[in-house]
Amino acid sequence: TLTTSSATGLQVTTPYFWNIAPNRDLTLFPRYFSNRGIMLGADARYLEREFAGETRFEFMNDTKFDGPTRYALSTSHNQVISQGVRFTLDYNKASDDFYARDFPLSHVFDRPGVNRRLLPQTATVFYNPGGAWTGTFQLSDFQLLQDPNAPVGQPYGRLPQINLSYNEYSDRGFALNVLSQYTNFAHPTAVQGDRLIVNPRLTYTDMQGAGYFVRPSVSAHGTLYNLNQVTDPLMTAPARVVPTASLDSGLIFERETRFFGREATQTLEPRVFYVYTPYVAQNGGLYPRFDTTIADLSYGMMFRENRFIGNDRISDANQLTLAMISRYLEDGGMERLRMAIAQRFNLKQSKVGLGNDLATNAEEKTDIMLLGTGRITRETRIDANLQYNQDRSEVNRVNMGVYWQPEPFKVLNAQYRRDSRNLADIPNTKYELFDLSSQWPISNRWSGVGRINYLLDERRIGQSLLGLEHQADCC
Repeated sequence: TLTTSSATGLQVTTPYFWNIAPNRDLTLFPRYFSNRGIMLGADARYLEREFAGETRFEFMNDTKFDGPTRYALSTSHNQVISQGVRFTLDYNKASDDFYARDFPLSHVFDRPGVNRRLLPQTATVFYNPGGAWTGTFQLSDFQLLQDPNAPVGQPYGRLPQINLSYNEYSDRGFALNVLSQYTNFAHPTAVQGDRLIVNPRLTYTDMQGAGYFVRPSVSAHGTLYNLNQVTDPLMTAPARVVPTASLDSGLIFERETRFFGREATQTLEPRVFYVYTPYVAQNGGLYPRFDTTIADLSYGMMFRENRFIGNDRISDANQLTLAMISRYLEDGGMERLRMAIAQRFNLKQSKVGLGNDLATNAEEKTDIMLLGTGRITRETRIDANLQYNQDRSEVNRVNMGVYWQPEPFKVLNAQYRRDSRNLADIPNTKYELFDLSSQWPISNRWSGVGRINYLLDERRIGQSLLGLEHQADCC
């Protein structure tokens, strides 16, 4: 594989595959960097009846780095211990803070769920015997690769976090759900402590009738803290109980029609969601912020009871969301087109905020969220999401993309993304860019891969990748 980047220069990789056994293999990755020297890497995989895993490792003596040997490690393991009990391990580590910057194309962290600057180190035991009760025991921490030009806060370790849940489901009648969680939050410098949560919920669901659904729900969120390493004597974090009532309802209309010459069914699905939560004082002077932030506005967030993500803040709410969905379904069940629009109305201003002061958001209604996704042909898919501000008569945010895959290993994607909100409490909300990526076979075993990310507002290339990939028969 031939690739190039400004950080490493020309990169040449010649992998060697060793098929140790039908269920075990090892791939060696010697790499040459024109700017840095030679790197050795490996990828080992194993698969047994009750467990499987993969470990990736690489190291080098970097000629441009004044320090010890540079390395990166990523290992994952999944194992069935007994009936209903499962264990997973996800451990990632790098030698220094600048590893992700200097090796942007590293294969070690090139897998789902791994952020190249925030490396998870997690071990989890899952308990799921098959009934209503489920549980997890988790030890979770992170290695933060700090960038001095854009520093971020060290996240809390959860040492441990224990979840025990009881979940019932019924499409007609009452269902009881109880979430309980204990977490010990650990941090080298910030407030630490224990947090216990008990969150029972009673829901009545009626969705067996043709053309409608009704889902009222009542819940109570109880929280108990035990803090240490506290610098503010006012942060006593008293026990709190916050009740919530919500109602989710909708209608479903259908009609037979045609879509691009094919027989289809069109639906029209109005939806109404109401939530009420009384105000309970939860400012930053009383309570810590272990895992909580404000949820970014999205279509799905319109139907959440709490506008915060995490359990340190429960937002007061007196809100009504109105939405409309329309879908085109072919006779075989394939969804060819989905369009939706939603807006939330704040009947009373929310007071709970993240900091010491009360929230100051006095908007009576949110921006209008519009989304559409469709499959023009079996090879071509389009997606579009827009956020429209009525007061300023402008589109605050837009994501549009076209995705074409005529055959396996032939992919061409084009995306346009823009966000003009520039929010202080939510990062990365001021940009405009165009993204083009592709993978395409050149010959029988050679493929070209490329991606360019152009920042339109700054008139420069943000990221770029160009490479050749050779696939040889491995066995």
